[in-house]
Amino acid sequence: MSVIMIIIPYVSGLYVSSVRNLAIDRNEIVASLLAEEGLELMRNVRDTDFLRFTQKTQSCWDTAPGAATSSTCDINPNRISDKIKALTGNPALPAWFTIGLDPVPANFPIMLSQPLNEALDSAAPLEQYKLWLDEDSRPASPTCALGDPNCHKDFRDDTHIYTTVQRGVPTFFYRGIKIQFSNDLKRMHVESTVIYPNGKDMVVIRRAKNLTNTPKAE
Repeated sequence: MSVIMIIIPYVSGLYVSSVRNLAIDRNEIVASLLAEEGLELMRNVRDTDFLRFTQKTQSCWDTAPGAATSSTCDINPNRISDKIKALTGNPALPAWFTIGLDPVPANFPIMLSQPLNEALDSAAPLEQYKLWLDEDSRPASPTCALGDPNCHKDFRDDTHIYTTVQRGVPTFFYRGIKIQFSNDLKRMHVESTVIYPNGKDMVVIRRAKNLTNTPKAE
Protein backbone atom coordinates (compact mmCIF):
# COMPACT_ATOMS: atom_id res chain seq x y z
CA MET A 1 0.00 0.00 0.00
CA SER A 2 2.82 2.41 0.85
CA VAL A 3 4.39 1.78 -2.57
CA ILE A 4 1.13 2.75 -4.30
CA MET A 5 0.83 5.92 -2.25
CA ILE A 6 4.33 6.94 -3.29
CA ILE A 7 3.81 6.19 -6.99
CA ILE A 8 0.47 7.96 -7.38
CA PRO A 9 1.70 11.43 -6.40
CA TYR A 10 4.72 10.92 -8.65
CA VAL A 11 2.55 9.97 -11.63
CA SER A 12 0.16 12.84 -10.90
CA GLY A 13 3.08 15.24 -10.86
CA LEU A 14 4.24 13.95 -14.23
CA TYR A 15 0.73 14.41 -15.64
CA VAL A 16 0.45 18.01 -14.44
CA SER A 17 3.93 18.77 -15.76
CA SER A 18 3.07 17.23 -19.14
CA VAL A 19 -0.15 19.24 -19.43
CA ARG A 20 1.70 22.44 -18.57
CA ASN A 21 4.41 21.69 -21.15
CA LEU A 22 1.77 20.97 -23.79
CA ALA A 23 0.16 24.35 -23.14
CA ILE A 24 3.52 26.09 -23.41
CA ASP A 25 4.35 24.25 -26.64
CA ARG A 26 0.95 25.11 -28.10
CA ASN A 27 1.38 28.81 -27.32
CA GLU A 28 4.80 28.83 -28.95
CA ILE A 29 3.42 27.14 -32.07
CA VAL A 30 0.51 29.59 -32.30
CA ALA A 31 2.83 32.57 -31.79
CA SER A 32 5.24 31.30 -34.45
CA LEU A 33 2.41 30.86 -36.95
CA LEU A 34 1.01 34.31 -36.16
CA ALA A 35 4.45 35.84 -36.75
CA GLU A 36 4.72 34.05 -40.09
CA GLU A 37 1.20 35.16 -40.95
CA GLY A 38 2.17 38.79 -40.39
CA LEU A 39 4.86 38.46 -43.06
CA GLU A 40 2.49 36.72 -45.45
CA LEU A 41 -0.16 39.41 -45.00
CA MET A 42 2.37 42.08 -45.94
CA ARG A 43 3.52 40.03 -48.93
CA ASN A 44 -0.12 39.74 -49.94
CA VAL A 45 -0.47 43.53 -49.79
CA ARG A 46 2.56 43.97 -52.07
CA ASP A 47 1.47 41.24 -54.51
CA THR A 48 -2.07 42.60 -54.66
CA ASP A 49 -0.69 46.05 -55.52
CA PHE A 50 1.21 44.52 -58.43
CA LEU A 51 -2.00 42.99 -59.74
CA ARG A 52 -4.16 46.09 -59.17
CA PHE A 53 -1.78 48.74 -60.42
CA THR A 54 -0.10 47.09 -63.39
CA GLN A 55 0.74 50.43 -65.03
CA LYS A 56 2.28 51.91 -61.87
CA THR A 57 3.91 48.97 -60.18
CA GLN A 58 7.14 50.81 -59.37
CA SER A 59 5.38 53.74 -57.69
CA CYS A 60 2.34 51.95 -56.22
CA TRP A 61 3.85 48.69 -55.03
CA ASP A 62 3.55 49.74 -51.36
CA THR A 63 0.01 51.12 -51.49
CA ALA A 64 -1.84 50.36 -48.25
CA PRO A 65 -4.97 48.20 -48.39
CA GLY A 66 -8.03 50.25 -49.13
CA ALA A 67 -10.02 51.93 -51.85
CA ALA A 68 -7.14 53.53 -53.80
CA THR A 69 -7.49 53.36 -57.58
CA SER A 70 -4.90 53.41 -60.34
CA SER A 71 -5.29 57.18 -60.56
CA THR A 72 -4.78 57.75 -56.83
CA CYS A 73 -2.53 54.89 -55.69
CA ASP A 74 0.63 57.01 -55.85
CA ILE A 75 -0.88 60.04 -54.15
CA ASN A 76 -0.04 60.77 -50.51
CA PRO A 77 -1.18 59.26 -48.13
CA ASN A 78 -2.15 56.03 -49.92
CA ARG A 79 1.33 54.55 -49.87
CA ILE A 80 2.76 52.96 -46.73
CA SER A 81 5.95 54.99 -47.16
CA ASP A 82 3.85 58.18 -47.18
CA LYS A 83 2.16 57.14 -43.95
CA ILE A 84 5.54 56.60 -42.31
CA LYS A 85 6.80 59.95 -43.58
CA ALA A 86 3.75 61.67 -42.08
CA LEU A 87 4.60 60.10 -38.70
CA THR A 88 8.40 60.37 -38.63
CA GLY A 89 9.25 62.98 -41.25
CA ASN A 90 11.37 60.43 -43.11
CA PRO A 91 9.87 57.49 -45.08
CA ALA A 92 13.05 55.48 -44.53
CA LEU A 93 12.71 55.46 -40.75
CA PRO A 94 11.15 52.38 -39.07
CA ALA A 95 7.53 52.48 -37.94
CA TRP A 96 5.19 50.02 -36.26
CA PHE A 97 1.79 48.92 -37.53
CA THR A 98 -0.87 46.39 -36.66
CA ILE A 99 -2.12 44.14 -39.43
CA GLY A 100 -4.84 41.53 -39.58
CA LEU A 101 -7.86 40.20 -41.40
CA ASP A 102 -11.38 41.52 -40.99
CA PRO A 103 -13.51 38.41 -40.30
CA VAL A 104 -16.85 40.04 -41.19
CA PRO A 105 -16.75 40.38 -45.02
CA ALA A 106 -16.68 37.14 -46.95
CA ASN A 107 -13.43 38.10 -48.69
CA PHE A 108 -11.51 38.78 -45.45
CA PRO A 109 -9.88 42.11 -46.38
CA ILE A 110 -6.47 42.93 -44.92
CA MET A 111 -6.38 45.83 -42.48
CA LEU A 112 -3.20 47.82 -41.92
CA SER A 113 -3.24 50.42 -39.16
CA GLN A 114 -1.82 53.91 -39.25
CA PRO A 115 1.82 53.89 -38.07
CA LEU A 116 2.23 53.68 -34.32
CA ASN A 117 4.73 55.69 -32.30
CA GLU A 118 5.43 52.91 -29.82
CA ALA A 119 7.27 49.65 -30.42
CA LEU A 120 5.60 46.42 -29.40
CA ASP A 121 8.46 45.34 -27.13
CA SER A 122 8.85 48.73 -25.44
CA ALA A 123 6.84 50.21 -22.59
CA ALA A 124 3.97 50.95 -24.98
CA PRO A 125 0.46 49.89 -23.99
CA LEU A 126 0.05 46.37 -25.31
CA GLU A 127 -3.69 46.69 -25.93
CA GLN A 128 -3.17 48.41 -29.27
CA TYR A 129 -1.43 45.25 -30.51
CA LYS A 130 -3.85 42.70 -28.99
CA LEU A 131 -5.23 39.91 -31.20
CA TRP A 132 -8.78 38.62 -30.90
CA LEU A 133 -9.98 35.12 -31.80
CA ASP A 134 -13.09 35.22 -33.95
CA GLU A 135 -15.24 32.65 -32.23
CA ASP A 136 -18.20 32.52 -29.87
CA SER A 137 -18.38 29.61 -27.48
CA ARG A 138 -22.05 30.24 -26.71
CA PRO A 139 -24.65 28.17 -28.59
CA ALA A 140 -26.67 29.90 -31.30
CA SER A 141 -30.45 29.69 -31.06
CA PRO A 142 -33.34 31.55 -32.75
CA THR A 143 -35.08 31.69 -29.37
CA CYS A 144 -32.28 33.62 -27.69
CA ALA A 145 -33.47 36.82 -26.06
CA LEU A 146 -31.59 39.92 -27.11
CA GLY A 147 -28.63 40.35 -24.80
CA ASP A 148 -28.91 36.85 -23.29
CA PRO A 149 -25.37 36.06 -22.03
CA ASN A 150 -25.95 32.31 -22.34
CA CYS A 151 -26.63 32.17 -26.09
CA HIS A 152 -26.66 34.36 -29.17
CA LYS A 153 -28.72 34.82 -32.33
CA ASP A 154 -25.77 35.38 -34.63
CA PHE A 155 -25.74 32.49 -37.11
CA ARG A 156 -22.58 33.44 -38.92
CA ASP A 157 -19.89 30.80 -38.97
CA ASP A 158 -17.05 31.74 -36.66
CA THR A 159 -13.88 31.95 -38.69
CA HIS A 160 -11.55 31.04 -35.79
CA ILE A 161 -8.94 33.44 -37.13
CA TYR A 162 -6.86 35.81 -35.04
CA THR A 163 -7.75 39.39 -35.88
CA THR A 164 -7.09 42.95 -34.74
CA VAL A 165 -10.85 43.60 -34.81
CA GLN A 166 -12.34 43.53 -31.31
CA ARG A 167 -14.65 40.68 -32.18
CA GLY A 168 -14.96 37.33 -30.48
CA VAL A 169 -12.60 36.42 -27.65
CA PRO A 170 -9.61 38.55 -26.55
CA THR A 171 -6.38 36.56 -26.45
CA PHE A 172 -3.03 37.05 -24.73
CA PHE A 173 -1.20 37.25 -28.08
CA TYR A 174 0.04 40.61 -29.34
CA ARG A 175 1.39 41.24 -32.84
CA GLY A 176 3.17 44.24 -34.30
CA ILE A 177 4.61 44.77 -37.77
CA LYS A 178 7.73 46.92 -38.07
CA ILE A 179 8.36 48.31 -41.55
CA GLN A 180 11.46 50.14 -42.70
CA PHE A 181 12.07 51.24 -46.29
CA SER A 182 15.40 51.56 -48.01
CA ASN A 183 16.47 55.12 -48.85
CA ASP A 184 15.43 54.66 -52.49
CA LEU A 185 12.01 53.29 -51.38
CA LYS A 186 12.45 50.19 -53.54
CA ARG A 187 12.63 47.74 -50.65
CA MET A 188 10.87 47.35 -47.34
CA HIS A 189 12.21 45.33 -44.43
CA VAL A 190 9.25 43.73 -42.66
CA GLU A 191 9.58 42.37 -39.13
CA SER A 192 6.61 40.55 -37.63
CA THR A 193 6.78 40.28 -33.83
CA VAL A 194 4.43 38.31 -31.60
CA ILE A 195 4.67 38.33 -27.83
CA TYR A 196 2.71 36.46 -25.19
CA PRO A 197 3.01 35.92 -21.42
CA ASN A 198 4.60 32.83 -19.95
CA GLY A 199 4.38 33.12 -16.20
CA LYS A 200 6.13 36.33 -15.19
CA ASP A 201 8.02 36.55 -18.47
CA MET A 202 7.03 37.65 -21.98
CA VAL A 203 7.99 35.36 -24.84
CA VAL A 204 9.00 37.15 -28.05
CA ILE A 205 8.78 35.48 -31.47
CA ARG A 206 10.13 37.38 -34.49
CA ARG A 207 10.13 36.69 -38.21
CA ALA A 208 11.58 39.03 -40.84
CA LYS A 209 11.70 39.36 -44.61
CA ASN A 210 12.66 41.89 -47.26
CA LEU A 211 10.00 42.76 -49.85
CA THR A 212 10.93 44.70 -52.97
CA ASN A 213 9.24 46.43 -55.88
CA THR A 214 10.70 43.70 -58.08
CA PRO A 215 9.42 40.41 -56.64
CA LYS A 216 11.33 38.26 -59.14
CA ALA A 217 14.55 39.55 -57.61
CA GLU A 218 13.69 38.23 -54.13
